[in-house]
Amino acid sequence: MLTVNDILANHISFRIIVGFLDTKVATKVSKLWKRVKRHHIASVIFLQDASGLGIERVTLSYTGLKRIVISENLREHFNNEDIDVIANNCRQLKKIDIANCLQITSLSNIARKCEELTYIKAYGCYRITDDSMKHVANNCHALEHIDVAYCPEITDDGLTCLVRSCPNITAINISGCSKITDRTILAIAENCPNLTTISLADCINVTDAAVKKLSDQCERLTFIYLRGCGNMSPQTIASITNKCKDIAEMSYTM
Repeated sequence: MLTVNDILANHISFRIIVGFLDTKVATKVSKLWKRVKRHHIASVIFLQDASGLGIERVTLSYTGLKRIVISENLREHFNNEDIDVIANNCRQLKKIDIANCLQITSLSNIARKCEELTYIKAYGCYRITDDSMKHVANNCHALEHIDVAYCPEITDDGLTCLVRSCPNITAINISGCSKITDRTILAIAENCPNLTTISLADCINVTDAAVKKLSDQCERLTFIYLRGCGNMSPQTIASITNKCKDIAEMSYTM
């Protein structure tokens, strides 16, 4: 039997909250709705059957949401209009995971309106460009975690702007960003002293010199991924392990 506790779980199933796909569930939810709305809901996962209307209903009802995740089965349908709805309704949002949402072309609106963002996972959103990175840089100064792996349109221009404006970054994933060069890595080294995790897998234009500088400046590194970085030498790998005493995991292949 559906209870308030079912709805107030840490991660809310969209199917439980909005029961328009199931009349029986919808009736139960509507009876509990006033009680539920008194509680603070921190996190929501939108599942396969979420629609634009459903996303709007939830975000309007819970404007204080701190974390939103788009589930795997919804990603092919989630688009710019949906992310704009989230941006307009959830100004206190701190974490968003839109990994592999292939229709997303921009993070600019959510960066402008959700200035408290600390975590952005846009892995595989291959249409995102430097324009998004610059809007994040201009607005989300509390950012700690950024994942734009396999977003090939992002270049040094966007990422250097980002890391210079977001000194609190502790984790960055730019794997597969083939246009990234040493310029970005040097900017990370100079501006992100608290960095603990970085993935540069398949960043084919990054060289020894930049990675060595990174290990010199970011001694708190615990995870570093260099798979497919063919420009790395054994000497550089040794330098990383010597400088960064807390390294727990390092992946490196030619």
